[in-house]
Amino acid sequence: MKKHDTPMLDELENGPWPSFISGIKRLRDTHPEARINEMTNDLLGQLEHSYETRKGYWKGGTVSVYGYGGGIIPRFSEVGDAFPKSKEFHTLRVQPPAGNFYTTQSLRDLADSWEKYGSGLVTFHGQTGNIMFIGSTTDSTQHFFDDINDKGWDLGGAGPCVRTAMSCVGAGRCEMSNVNEHKAHRLLVNNFIDDMHRPALPYKFKFKVSGCANDCMNSIERADMSVIGTWRDDIKIDQDEFKKYVGLKGRKYVIDNISKLVVKPANASGGYAAEKPPSKLVIVFSREAEEELIASKVNYPNLKELIVQLLTLDPRPAWRVKSQDNKQYGVTLYDLNIKFRIEGKQTTVISIRAE
Repeated sequence: MKKHDTPMLDELENGPWPSFISGIKRLRDTHPEARINEMTNDLLGQLEHSYETRKGYWKGGTVSVYGYGGGIIPRFSEVGDAFPKSKEFHTLRVQPPAGNFYTTQSLRDLADSWEKYGSGLVTFHGQTGNIMFIGSTTDSTQHFFDDINDKGWDLGGAGPCVRTAMSCVGAGRCEMSNVNEHKAHRLLVNNFIDDMHRPALPYKFKFKVSGCANDCMNSIERADMSVIGTWRDDIKIDQDEFKKYVGLKGRKYVIDNISKLVVKPANASGGYAAEKPPSKLVIVFSREAEEELIASKVNYPNLKELIVQLLTLDPRPAWRVKSQDNKQYGVTLYDLNIKFRIEGKQTTVISIRAE
C-alpha cells in the first residue's frame, strides 16, 4: 500500500493539543487488518486533497437499515475514483446508556463489532450525545447494526426527528442530584423512539436532562426541551448524622468551613439604602376572581394568600413600576393564569383561570 503524502494535514499535528490526524495515521500504520489500513489511508488522501483545493467532496444520499429511516449519516465521495477505499464513509449514530454509564465488556463488544465492519474511527460522544461510528460502507452498515443490536444497542436520531437524549451522570456519582435523571432519560427515549427512528418532523428536536441547576448537560442551551432537577421542599438535615459529623471533625472545623462559604466582598461597605423600599400594594379581588377562588379552594386551599404575597410587591418589569397605565397584566401560578390591573397603589385581580 502506497501512503498518500499529507504535508498540510501533518501541520495539524504540531502544537500542544492531541490531533485527530494522529489517530487516523495510527490506524493506517499500526492496525493489523489491511482493510482498515487502506480505508484510513484513502481517507487521509481525500482530506489532504480537500485542504489543497479548499473544497469538500462528501455528498449525501440514502443509507439505512431495515425498519429505520434515521440514525445514519450517509457520505459518498465525489473523488472516489482517486480514493476508492474511502469512497463510502457513512457514520452510524448509536445511543449511549443514560448518564453514559458503560461496562468494560459493553465497550469491548462495540469495539470488536466496529473493528469487524467499520474503519476503526469512533467518537465518544457527538454533540447530540451519540456514539459516532465513523466510516462504514453501504454493505457493512446492516451487518454492523445487526451485530450490536443483538447485544442491546440501538441507533440514535439523525435528520428531522427526535434526536438521541442525554442525561448527566446524576445520582450515581453526584451529590447535587435532585431527580432521577436516568429514569427521566429512559422515559423520554422509550416514549419517542418511533419519532427517533422514523423522521417525520419539520426539524430536529432534542431532549437533555440535568439533575440540578448546575446543568452539566448544558441542556438550556443545547436542547429544545431541557429537564432540570430542582429541590421542591424545605432542606432536610439528618440531625443524628450531623452530630456524628461534628463529633468526628470537631466544632471548630465545622464552623470554620461553613464560615468560609460566606465571603465578604472586598468592596463591601455598610450604610443605608439610597431609597426606601417601595410601599406595598393593596390587593383587591373582582367578583369574578372571588368566585374562581371559591371554585379552586379544593385544589389550592391557600391560593388567595399566595396571590396577595405575589402581587403585593408589584411583579411588573422595573421600568413599568413607575409608569401609570391601565394595562392588564398576567402571571402564572401553578397551572393558573392570573390577570390583574394596577391603578395607583391598588392592584385588582381580574380573573383566575386554568391554562
